[in-house]
Amino acid sequence: MQQFIDFLGIKDLIPHGYCLSWSPVLLWLNVSSDLLITLAYYSIPLTIIYFVRQRKDIPYPWLMAMFSGFIVACGTTHLLSAITIWIPLYWLDGVVKGFTAILSVTTAIMMLWITPRALSLPTIHQLQNEIRQRKAAEAALIESEFRWKFAIHGSGDGVWDRDIQTGVVDYSSRWKAMLGYSENEILPSHQEWLNRIHPEDQSVVAEAMLACLDNKVPHYNIEYRLRCKNGCYKWILSRGMVVNRSEDDNPLRMIGTNTDISERKQIEADLQKTQSQLLEKQRMLAESQRIAHIGSWSLDLATGLLKWSDEMYAIFGVTPESFTHTPDAIGHLIHPEDLNLRNNWLSECLKKNKVNELIFRIRLSDGKIRFICTHGELQYDSMNNPLRLVGSTQDISERKNKDNKDKEHLDQLAHVTRLGLLGELASGIAHEVNQPLTAIATYAQVSLNILKKENPDLSKLSEIAVKSQEQALRAGQIIHRMRRLCTFKSQQLSTIAINELINDCVGLCADPLTHNSIAVILDLADNLPHLHVDYIQIEQVIINLIRNCIDAILGVTDRHQGEITIQSSLTPDNKIQVSVKDNGPGIDEDQHSKILMPFHTTKENGMGMGLSISRSLIEAHDGTLSFKSEYEKGCTFYFTLPILKSTELVDS
Repeated sequence: MQQFIDFLGIKDLIPHGYCLSWSPVLLWLNVSSDLLITLAYYSIPLTIIYFVRQRKDIPYPWLMAMFSGFIVACGTTHLLSAITIWIPLYWLDGVVKGFTAILSVTTAIMMLWITPRALSLPTIHQLQNEIRQRKAAEAALIESEFRWKFAIHGSGDGVWDRDIQTGVVDYSSRWKAMLGYSENEILPSHQEWLNRIHPEDQSVVAEAMLACLDNKVPHYNIEYRLRCKNGCYKWILSRGMVVNRSEDDNPLRMIGTNTDISERKQIEADLQKTQSQLLEKQRMLAESQRIAHIGSWSLDLATGLLKWSDEMYAIFGVTPESFTHTPDAIGHLIHPEDLNLRNNWLSECLKKNKVNELIFRIRLSDGKIRFICTHGELQYDSMNNPLRLVGSTQDISERKNKDNKDKEHLDQLAHVTRLGLLGELASGIAHEVNQPLTAIATYAQVSLNILKKENPDLSKLSEIAVKSQEQALRAGQIIHRMRRLCTFKSQQLSTIAINELINDCVGLCADPLTHNSIAVILDLADNLPHLHVDYIQIEQVIINLIRNCIDAILGVTDRHQGEITIQSSLTPDNKIQVSVKDNGPGIDEDQHSKILMPFHTTKENGMGMGLSISRSLIEAHDGTLSFKSEYEKGCTFYFTLPILKSTELVDS
């Protein structure tokens, strides 16, 4: 204690108040002023401390603490000034002032250092503006979120909002209803969602979610199955994104939507099944086309592009790389003699006319010939304008070759049959006529013997002549009876339209006409009366005339396009006339008188019975068959049938 008193050094000093004792007013003025300053200085730090404790967000609190210490030190110096008036504690007063000086200088330096930084802080006005802007942004965010939720609600999607740190998830009512749950049946837990993911989809969902949380992808977007309340699963399209991250990039909040895509998935499954079935049908169709040698094609009328199925290339003996897929490219493959036939068929198709199948030949690169049969029809757009020509093509070479062989075989059989019939007819005639002819020959010999005598017996000769006459009449009766057996009196009469019959006959002869590239021109009169005839017999006549025309055209060595013209008309004498004309070589004049006779033929293997039988058939219907011919210009056969006779037959 003594040492402290010594340090204070008051024993050798006089109080400061001695100088002021002569003026009490001045003394108390200094004392009261110092005490009031001390009280004020001590109260200010208390206010600052209270303020700092209440405003923990105030910047630089340590500076406020230094400033409070500086004020307390200053207040202490004023307190010591009042004390030294009576007690000379000058050393203590000096130490306190020194400490106050150090603290003041330090505080001043710190103030100078912190002032630029403090000036960079926003002012109250700036803070108010910032607060207003932040409130406006928050309001806009709330409005945006409201609109977003309203839009999501309108779209029928379910919304989820996940707090990643706590695991709390806010599921919207639609999210719950999508799975069949009411509002209170699902807890706001992330595990509620995890427990409902299909086991087969859990790994895929986890991988997609983790990639989004790790900021490897900006959005979470995946399709998976969620279990409903009734135990079934729905396909869900889930989309989401992290909307809030910490400063170290850890995810804090994630929001997203769920869309029910079960119907779309079912449609996709049905579509995939349909596509699989379609592919299988296409495979089966391609296999069927390969087996049957049938290909399909389409011709785009706007671009001229030709599309082929795979079998078409095999049929025509080309490859997709070498074929240019244009009609002209096909023209180079078609046999030159059949090119006009193809062009006419294509022209009829494009004219919207109903056309029959087209049979033509193609020549392969190795020189082999194939027979091709094709069909086609027009397809139209929504405005009923021609869009494309589609069809199918088949290689009928095997069938055609077989038909040709069968036809040759049947022709040979028919020829042998005709020979046999003629032989039997000749044998019958010879057998029946042989006896009367033998008798006539015997009577003639007897008559000659009688005439050689000097005195011939005329009565005997007359008797023999009568017998010879009787035998001759008998022979004539036999021949007449044979002829009656060969006539066509047995008829099945019916009412027919001659133009329909002509069209049917052309159809029956379509194969040889098409095969030999022979065009048929029909010039048929309208509104012709019906006939009452034997349909089969008149059909036989027309077919026989058409086949004769085909044979005549084929007999020309250097021929152009073969043509057969068939006409029907009503003659002035009220008869129906049908003419069949060819552009063949015609009939030599020396053959004109024989061409309609039995057993006369100009064909190498002919029997000479066709035209004779045709004339007999027409005459059996009270008609006539005739012809006219110009050498090297063709021949025309025509027959007429009476209308009145037909009407009488109908009436009968």
